[in-house]
Amino acid sequence: MMRLLFILIIAGVAALAAAWVADHDAVLTLTVADYEIRTTAAVAVVILLVCFFVLRVALRILFAVLKGLAMAGGQLSRNHRNATGVSRASTDAKIPLPREQPS
Repeated sequence: MMRLLFILIIAGVAALAAAWVADHDAVLTLTVADYEIRTTAAVAVVILLVCFFVLRVALRILFAVLKGLAMAGGQLSRNHRNATGVSRASTDAKIPLPREQPS
């Protein structure tokens, strides 16, 4: 059901985009602080696709690096425990405390 809803939303957005292109003669004008950029709709779509692709690749690289750092951090702390002779078993051991002697 969610997939159908997603497809219908995408089709609606595509229809609105096609109507906008037909209404504006396929010319896109972007004005930002005294700068004006004019291009065709096809070029604008290609630029947007390239920007999304670059963003996706950059995020995948960033997440891969962060995951690698997290895994390396876990390995480093494990190596530190092994080098110092402290293991999880020795820190989790229950050591009985001496009882007080009644006087």
